[in-house]
Formats: sequence, C-alpha cells, structure tokens
Amino acid sequence: MDAALEEFEEKGYTGATTAAIARRAEVAEALLFNHFGSKAQLFKDTIFQPLSQLFDTFLAEHPASPDNPELTRANTLEYIGEIRNLIAGHPRMLLSLVFAQCYKTGEVDGLADVQGLHDYFARSAEQASSNLKSEPRIDPELMARISFVSIMSSIVFQDWLFPDGRWDRGQIHDAIAQFVLDGLNANHPAR
Repeated sequence: MDAALEEFEEKGYTGATTAAIARRAEVAEALLFNHFGSKAQLFKDTIFQPLSQLFDTFLAEHPASPDNPELTRANTLEYIGEIRNLIAGHPRMLLSLVFAQCYKTGEVDGLADVQGLHDYFARSAEQASSNLKSEPRIDPELMARISFVSIMSSIVFQDWLFPDGRWDRGQIHDAIAQFVLDGLNANHPAR
C-alpha cells in the first residue's frame, strides 16, 4: 500500500499502473490482484485505510466525555487538526477521487462509491451522538460529512480558494477548525 500511495500521489489514478506499483513494492503484479482484486480497490483502500486508522487510534486515545465540554472541544480541535494533516499529506489522491466523480472513469465511481468513507462518516456520527445529551437538531452523520468536506476542500482546493496570499496556512486552518467546531456545536444546547 505504501508503494501504491507513492505511485497514485505521483501519477494520479489514471496515470498509475498496477505494474508500476508492483515494481515499486518489489512484488509480482498478480499479488496485487490477489490481495485487492483490482486497481480501483487498491486505490480506495490506499486512501481510506489511513483515515480509518486515524479514527480508531484517536477514539482509543480520546474517549468520549459528554460531561466535560472543554475536553470535548479540545479533543475535537485536535481531531480536526489530525484530519487536516492527513488530507494535506495526500491532496493529489483526494483530487483524483474528485476527478473520478466528475468524469466517471468506470473504474472508480468517485466518492459516492467508496464504502470506507461511508463507514467513516457513520462511525463519526456515532461518536458525535455519544457526546450529546439531547436529541440533535442536525443529523450527526450530515454534520460529519459537512465537516469532512469543509476540511478537505480547504486543503485540496487551497490554491483556488485562497490564491492571493491574504491569509497564511495557519490562519486558514484555524478558521476552518473554528468553522467546523461551531457547526458541530449546533447540536449542543446554547451555553
């Protein structure tokens, strides 16, 4: 998967080949198909396995604490930063998924086809729900999706969204974190 990640990062989905990935990994190409079934599945697993691992590790190290809003806020900001760093480390991979969605390559049907991402959103919603003391005003899974796309788009499309240099990356990241946090707080009673 490391070899696939490097190849997809360098060449995008359409430019990367399973033969090149196998050479980079120093394995037979057939081994890739044995483990992943297709280039499309390898691509999906390469992108979303790190996201799932991040989520699992974070939850294990930061248990839900609905009775401690300050700790929940600090944990949420830390998690937003970790997602941002993960996405920032792989912007071409995510952009490849966006292009796959736009152009329907036939192999990868874009973000809508990636079960790992749907699982991630469902698990994020479950975690957010465990922090709520009352019925949410906004579906937690919808909030998870909007939060993720806000973070992702601010990174993947940074050159398009912030071309003139008025804000440095730190200001942009802080603004996105506060925006996401404020959105997530929409499900908590006003304080």
